[in-house]
Amino acid sequence: MLQSDAEQDADNAFAPHIPTATIGFYNGPDYGMTDIQVKRSKAIPLQFFMMFVWFACSMAQAGALRFIGGEFPFILEMQDGKPSGLAVEVIKEVARRSGIDYTITVVPWARAQALMQSGRADVLIGPYRTREREQQLTFIRWPLYIDTMSWYASTESNYQWDGNFSSLSRLRLGVTRGWTLGQRYEASKRRLQIETADSIEQNFGKLVLGRLDLVACNERTAQAASQRMPPRQSIRPLSPPITRIGGYFAYGRTTPVDPRIVEFESALGQIVRSGKLYTLSRQAGLFYPAPDTRWDSYLTELP
Repeated sequence: MLQSDAEQDADNAFAPHIPTATIGFYNGPDYGMTDIQVKRSKAIPLQFFMMFVWFACSMAQAGALRFIGGEFPFILEMQDGKPSGLAVEVIKEVARRSGIDYTITVVPWARAQALMQSGRADVLIGPYRTREREQQLTFIRWPLYIDTMSWYASTESNYQWDGNFSSLSRLRLGVTRGWTLGQRYEASKRRLQIETADSIEQNFGKLVLGRLDLVACNERTAQAASQRMPPRQSIRPLSPPITRIGGYFAYGRTTPVDPRIVEFESALGQIVRSGKLYTLSRQAGLFYPAPDTRWDSYLTELP
């Protein structure tokens, strides 16, 4: 049976390096590598040896919650070959409180979603919640971060927006593949001229070249992207914002729910209510609701 590109990518992303019989994985908040070294005796048939290696790998990974996500500025990034950012600090704090073991893998966003769908990861880091995604994923109650989504235009343009998607019907709009802009956008996008690109850098590049009129982006990503743009190629956000939307941890719709995820959600709630996530967000230069937030009403209103 032929595999799709996404399935092949999923296989390659997590395939153990069998020829050397060494399986390494992140284990615990310090990101130390734990290796299993296996040597085969000549008296052991190869097929039994390979079964033993597979069993040893499965046992070593048992109990480790497998987090996966794409690179989001300030939320999840790779630095010196290791995952970093707000999501990593939150997972570390949850692990400290709950005692869970975990791994974190950073891959392109589309591949991260494919790996979740194939069951090769347990928790997806950072997706926005939409009705479409809720058909495949269960979202943990507490948001990891809050984004303000806006349309961005070239500073040389005079485009305005009144908050109604119908006013954009004649404009060329850039949206990054795999992103969503909230429920109002999802309901309106079939009537809009949407062009997708694999990265926000590609969309902003088209914007400054005049190949797009507006590009949708969140504030933190736009800030990071604009710092890498040449001085003469500047962008500006339009007001009002498209939406304020939460990014969450999410897991597959499995029955029964993995008890490790139940522990994770409980500890995450403690971090939110205590103000720890507010503090971590402020340290990263990000917005997060204050500890005295009335969470029931806030979460009801959040897209």
